[in-house]
Amino acid sequence: MTMSTEKKKPVASAAKAGAKETASAPPATRPPGDESPTHLGVRARTPGFRRAGRAWSDTETVVPIDAFSADEIEALASESELSVTFIVERAGG
Repeated sequence: MTMSTEKKKPVASAAKAGAKETASAPPATRPPGDESPTHLGVRARTPGFRRAGRAWSDTETVVPIDAFSADEIEALASESELSVTFIVERAGG
């Protein structure tokens, strides 16, 4: 099965609203409309950084979104040491 990643959007948490933004922390965004993310792309600033029970690499790791709880997704998205991308995979793409 080939994964199509037609839409990729960088995200950060709304919890950072009062925090000083940096170049490595893009504003929070999700795919528009009814498109629900199917995967998360996660990359660590520092290889081996741990969050949500995993050690993350400095290259993007794509994981099905169902592998995480809502709390884990929020923890990943709000972590300044990680770059998180919501990915929408379209069937038949």
